[in-house]
Parts: sequence; C-alpha cells; structure tokens
Amino acid sequence: MGWQGISANLMSFGGIAIAIGMLGDGSIVVVESIYRKLQSLDTSDNDKRIGAIIEAVNEVRKPILFSVAIIIMVFLPIFSLQGIEGKLFRPLAITIVFALIGSLIAALVISPVLSSMIIRKTRLVEPRFMSVLRKGYKALLLTLTKRSWMIVIPAILLLFISLMLVPRLGTEFVPTLEEGAIQVIITSAPSTSLETMTELIQLMERDVVQFDEVEHAITKIGRPEAGSHPHPVNFASMQITLKPQDQWTHNSKEDLVNGLAQQLGEYPGIQLNFTQPIQNLFDELLSGVRTQLAIKIYGENIDTLRRYAELTGQAVSGISGLVDLGIEQSWGQPQYRITPNRETSKRYGITVNQIMEAIELAVGGEVVSQIYKETRRFGIHVRF
Repeated sequence: MGWQGISANLMSFGGIAIAIGMLGDGSIVVVESIYRKLQSLDTSDNDKRIGAIIEAVNEVRKPILFSVAIIIMVFLPIFSLQGIEGKLFRPLAITIVFALIGSLIAALVISPVLSSMIIRKTRLVEPRFMSVLRKGYKALLLTLTKRSWMIVIPAILLLFISLMLVPRLGTEFVPTLEEGAIQVIITSAPSTSLETMTELIQLMERDVVQFDEVEHAITKIGRPEAGSHPHPVNFASMQITLKPQDQWTHNSKEDLVNGLAQQLGEYPGIQLNFTQPIQNLFDELLSGVRTQLAIKIYGENIDTLRRYAELTGQAVSGISGLVDLGIEQSWGQPQYRITPNRETSKRYGITVNQIMEAIELAVGGEVVSQIYKETRRFGIHVRF
C-alpha cells in the first residue's frame, strides 16, 4: 500500500475485510493436504515427515495458484473504473490483490513450515463428522456421474435465465444517490457586490419556498479561503430540503427541478446549476468544478479563452442528455480607465501623482492605519 501511495482508510481496509475469508483458503487446503499425508505415516521419522509434507504441498500447489489467480482476475475490471467509482474502489481492489498475493506466499511457504513444527502426533485420526460427510459426498458423486443430465440440464437452464436478466441489470457501478435535497449553484457577474447578491438571494429563496415540495431553503454566499475551494461573493450555494414525496404536487424530482429552473431562470445575468449536496462535494473533489463533466481550456489570453469556451459550448449544446450547460464567468469585471492629460495638468501646475492620489482617495479611500501614523508623526491625535 505504501508503494502504491494508498493511505490507510475505510475503503482500502475494506478490501482486506472483504477478502478475509479468501485469505485463509490456500493455507487451509495446504494444511488439510499435509494432514491427510501424515495420517498413514509414522511421524516419528523426521525425514519421512518432511518428505511427506513437501509431497503434500506439491499436490495442491497448482490448484491453489490457479484459484487465487482466478479470484484476482475477478477484481481486475475495477482498475478500469473512472470518476467517482475509480477513486472509491481502486484502492479497495489494490489491497485485495496485495492481500491475496500475500496469502498465496503464506500458504506455500509459511504453512508447510508451521505444519512441520506443530503436527507431531504419531497417529492422526479423522474426525467422525468428516467420515460421515465423506461417505455422503461419495454416494452423491457416484449417482451424479451415472446420470450426468441431472447436472448439465439445470446448469444450462440457469445460464439462459442469467442471460435473460442481463438487459435488466444496471449499467452504473455507483448509481446516483437520492439525497432528499437539491442544491442550486448560483453564479452572477464577477462585479456583483455582497449587498446586491444578498438581495438577489432573498428574492430567489422566497420564490423557492413557494413550491409545495420545499420544506425550507438556506443559502451560503461565497466561501472563505480556509476551505478547499474558495469562492467570491458572486457565487452562492442554495440548499433546498424537500418534504416526503407523498406530499409533492410534481410527479417526479426531474419535474420539480425543471419547475425551479424555469422560475429562477427569470432572473437576468445568473447561471444555475442543479445538483445534490454530497454529489456536489464529490464533483468538486474530483475535478475542482461543480459539475459531473467539465471541459477545461488553458491559455494566457482571456479573450481567446472566452471565444473558445463559447465555441465549445455551442459544439456540445446539442448532445442528448445534456442539462445545465454553462460557462464559468471568470471575466467581465468592469473597470474605470483614467488617463491624465499631462498638457492640461502642466498648465495648472499639478503633477500626475497628485491627480492619481486624489482619484485613489475618492474611489477607494486611504488606509486608516497609514493616516494614523502620519498624524501621530506631527503630534496630532485622531480618534476614530
């Protein structure tokens, strides 16, 4: 696990918990084979005992090797999983494979050595219940070998029944969890202030709670830098808690989402993305984007990036099953560009620095602490 960079967590150790029964199978088979060989042998002769143990291990070596290899092959498709499934279950599959390889080494190397040290009885007698089971199994096996159709026909019927059930099987390894809540990601223009965003969210919450299916709605505006994904104040996350489905007026959750999208889509200049709280956390964890599928375009010129983003959006907009298509609003920040007229400022005896300081003071103000330091230097005490 350390070699593969896998941490000790619930999913990685879950693989060992699942394989705990399979880990001992190889050693059990080896010990049973050694036990059977030593039954008809005088165990007082150490050389004969060692030879019998080696012979017993050689008899079951290939079956154990192939059985463990088959079990490992069952878990190989998990390594091809992508997205959330791959992140969750690939560590599980890796730990299972490592544990099975370790159990194979223990069965073929450690178990024979321990058997030679522990099994020292002169006469080993088979338990009575094993004799009863052996006789019953032998009688059943002889009956079935004489009437092979009793095995072949049921096996063929079971095969056809399993093939008929294949079209009804699910195609997702991890189906979408129904969380009983809806999360709406609201993104406005980057220039939106906190006050304007607060007013907008309050209006949207009043519209949302008018739906009969909604129990309550609460919104978080922005996200601090202490989190893994900080967001500015033009970003808001509205979590909608739903009532039990028997109190709904819409037929399904899809109809409810469509109704919410139509109602909230009347507000201009915003982008909406409908998801679920836990699902949204997984999406952000995997790609850093609040959606299941994201297309990222990299470059240095923001205007070129914007043009290619719009072209990409137009290209994928016609794909069947696509909903909530949106482009990140990472541009459009308005600004004032002020260019001093140097000729005019010379006539009035004003420098460019004085003009820029006056503009800075009028637009953004000046740091209070700096003013306090300057006034204290001249012996003036200012109380704020």
